[in-house]
Amino acid sequence: MKRLNGVTATFLSLALLLGAANGVLIFFTHIPVDARLRPRTYFQAYGAAELLLASIGLGAAALASFLLYRQSKRGEPKASRAVWAVSMTALLLGVLGLLTVPHYLFFVGILLIGACLSFSARQPSVSRIDPAPALRTTAISH
Repeated sequence: MKRLNGVTATFLSLALLLGAANGVLIFFTHIPVDARLRPRTYFQAYGAAELLLASIGLGAAALASFLLYRQSKRGEPKASRAVWAVSMTALLLGVLGLLTVPHYLFFVGILLIGACLSFSARQPSVSRIDPAPALRTTAISH
């Protein structure tokens, strides 16, 4: 069984953490408003649509983590097309988000691409030593 290497696990952990932080921060980050109005958070201003947009990063990171973990259990050497598709979609949505106000997915997408690259890189395999020859004894004839 191939395990996730430390670099891949770090990329996935950071992507999950960033996705969760984006989802939480919309409740606390205030948007600039006119001085006469009371400051509002992103959630107060845009509602559930903003929460859905912010949670897409967490969902993409969770799906990529699940798929890479499943692939590692199966011993597959490279990231599958599904993982690459999730990562590229998050990155492309993040690039589009950079052009507009919300840009939650850009760094999540970069971290997921890094996870795919590090997972697909050549990793040292653990070789198992066959204990059977050592246990075999030769019969000593008298």
